[in-house]
Amino acid sequence: MRGLILMVAMLALPVAADAQTRKPAAPAPAPAPPVTVRTWTSQTAVWVGDKFEYVIELRRAPNVEIFLDDLLPDKLHLDGVEVLDTATEHDASSATTVIDRLRYTLAAYTVGPQAVGIAAIPVRLSVRRPGQKAEDAMPAGEVTVPALHVGLRSTLTPTGEAVEIRDQRAVRPVPRRMRLAEQVGWALLAFAALPVLAWAVQLVRRARRARPRRPARTPVRQRRAALEEIRQADVATPAARRDAYAALDAWIRDNVQLPGGAAAVALTPEEIAAAVGDSKPAAWRDELERVLLECERAKYGPDLPPADRWPDAVDAAATVALSRSL
Repeated sequence: MRGLILMVAMLALPVAADAQTRKPAAPAPAPAPPVTVRTWTSQTAVWVGDKFEYVIELRRAPNVEIFLDDLLPDKLHLDGVEVLDTATEHDASSATTVIDRLRYTLAAYTVGPQAVGIAAIPVRLSVRRPGQKAEDAMPAGEVTVPALHVGLRSTLTPTGEAVEIRDQRAVRPVPRRMRLAEQVGWALLAFAALPVLAWAVQLVRRARRARPRRPARTPVRQRRAALEEIRQADVATPAARRDAYAALDAWIRDNVQLPGGAAAVALTPEEIAAAVGDSKPAAWRDELERVLLECERAKYGPDLPPADRWPDAVDAAATVALSRSL
């Protein structure tokens, strides 16, 4: 009996040894997912009203198609955020991987919640066989974009109630040192403006000096008195008459003012009448030229006017030199 047991044990020993040396088969590797999803944000917490960027990146094989319409803003389930702008990027430069990247510009305007974000987004897929058109691709399920959660920070209360926008406290008076500082500031500004003011005054003075000044006119009373003195001159002798006409000529030239302040002393009678121009009537200019020519002939001509002509010459001079139209 013992020999029978020993024989059975010896026969079973190779079977047990072979079972121990045989290793279990390794499990088959899981197939790679058709689409790889990756998301990120420009910041993990925002203030109320802050703008931030949310990016969804989908990596897929060239024969896999995704329905990007599922990622449109109106298909998203927004929680306390608003979509301000979107942008899409498509990268097919690699022969094995196609990248679709969607960028959302978001902003949070709510006060109540402690976090805002976007719910998980299911995106449909389809697989295209070799030689098959994109519109004939067979549906292959969907991939889920994970939910977005961004912390919300605010100086407002979590419930948004009892927010004191205005301070009801009375305005405190300005400290005395601040009032003194304001006065000192105004004084410094005035002191700094003094050089500019002095420079402006100097420019005005220079402009006034450069501007031609018209000679001040003698009062009418003094001019009449000087003319009466000339009228009383003795014209009995030729020499006295010549001196009287010279004095009358000088009186007329001193009392006739030309436009622009020009002096009539060095001008001929024709030049004086032309310088007056259209500012005086033609009859007035003709009379002025006639009286001056009569004085010129009396001073330099061989034939003197008769003595009885002298009162008429003085009256004509008074007419042109003392006229209100002058």
